[in-house]
Amino acid sequence: MQELTSKQAQVLAYIQQRMQRTGQAPSYREIAAQLGVTVRTAYQHVQALERKGVLTMNRRHHGLRLAAEHLPPTGLPIIGRVAAGAPILATENIEGYLEIDRLLEDRSTLFALLVKGDSMIDRQIHEGDYVIVRTQPWVEHGDIGVIAIDEEITVKTVLHRRTGLWLKPENQQQGYPLIHLRPEQHVRIAGKVIAVFRPLSA
Repeated sequence: MQELTSKQAQVLAYIQQRMQRTGQAPSYREIAAQLGVTVRTAYQHVQALERKGVLTMNRRHHGLRLAAEHLPPTGLPIIGRVAAGAPILATENIEGYLEIDRLLEDRSTLFALLVKGDSMIDRQIHEGDYVIVRTQPWVEHGDIGVIAIDEEITVKTVLHRRTGLWLKPENQQQGYPLIHLRPEQHVRIAGKVIAVFRPLSA
């Protein structure tokens, strides 16, 4: 790719910022207003960026599409150390971007469950939290699982013992007892808890 002029670099940076913030490229009029130039001059800068392979112009729909290597980063910004008084989302404070979808792997195998009760607070799972569960028929000893017992669903630590499958609540303050799953009960492991999301009140 040919080197960009300072004005072309400003145009590119503005397009990237708008796409990251809104998901859409700005219009030529918006680019012109941002740079303090005429719409014709903004259009000429965009044409130059197209010639240099930075973007393509969809003349039928008056839209712009950035080349893959110039697409803005996605995900949540990871903030490094911030000096007192500095804007927290200033470019120099951003160390990278956290891709939530990548953390949650193949979403086709995942589901969310709203937690009721306080039986798992020692594992940082509180009432009102959402647990993200990966569908699977087996949970390792000591992992947190979602288990269907007859007509009810519960979230507990799974224990495999010689006497069978046990479920362990995690709340020492309340002292909930271990749950021994009996043979006559209809028991199904629905999946393993892989993440917890806690909505915070505004």
